Amino acid sequence: MKSENSVTGLWRVSGFLLPALGLFAVFVVLPALSALVLAFFRTDGLSMREWVGLDNFQHLLGDALFWRSIRNLLLFAVLTVPVQTLGPLIGAKLLYSLRSPRAAYWYRTLLVFPVLVPGVVTILVWQELYGATGPINLVLNAVGLGEYARAWLGDPATVVPAIVAVGLPFTGGVFLLIYLAGFLSIPASLVEAARLDGAGPLRLFLSVELPMLRTQIGVIALLALLGVLQNFDNIQILTNGGPMNASLTPALYLFRSGFEFGQLGYASALGVVLLLLCALLTLLVRRVGRKDA
Repeated sequence: MKSENSVTGLWRVSGFLLPALGLFAVFVVLPALSALVLAFFRTDGLSMREWVGLDNFQHLLGDALFWRSIRNLLLFAVLTVPVQTLGPLIGAKLLYSLRSPRAAYWYRTLLVFPVLVPGVVTILVWQELYGATGPINLVLNAVGLGEYARAWLGDPATVVPAIVAVGLPFTGGVFLLIYLAGFLSIPASLVEAARLDGAGPLRLFLSVELPMLRTQIGVIALLALLGVLQNFDNIQILTNGGPMNASLTPALYLFRSGFEFGQLGYASALGVVLLLLCALLTLLVRRVGRKDA
């Protein structure tokens, strides 16, 4: 009787899941499989497909623009991942250290509130800040540092740091909540024992709290790195890969190859390479985390 009820319950649950699974298959699985197939063809999406085998992937190896985007990607990763990993950690530590629950609640709300603002709005605000007559240059001129004013998004030397700075102050959002949950899960007895042994705030953080957050740090570093790999919207809006391809990334190059240059097969090959990079990084971080555990 119990087995029959279990089977009946399983079928009911499956019935509820089928619509969601169907939508997932139509809008996620099928497009991904189509992109994988297109990677072996030459097409602009309108004309007949021409089978080219591995030619698209071979072309990638000799594509100077692709390797330029990879170099830019590495620069974005070096600048972005550390600040996106450490910034929320510092913010969560400050929140965790507050003694007043009311103050902690309001500060937490304040730091997480920007998540509700559409990302495009934030990007457009920063675009105005970086303008030739924007607030940043106006302030520099007002304090006598006009020689440092420049077109921040139009200078190859400053465009990448300027795009990375759009995330300032790097303390809010989902990453902060992940760290805060990690802090709250640390046993109080462990913290009290460290304090009784004479550990000060810095020693307590480095020797007790930080090791307990190893998993959260690994997860957030991986998410930040995957975010850099898929970074598209802010660069497309701010610079579209310019100036002189100084901010071009593989994800943006994929978009431009498919929808500006009409090379959907080549863009699909780029997508397959990005997918493999994401999978490789995920496996690498998981392996490192398993060794550290």
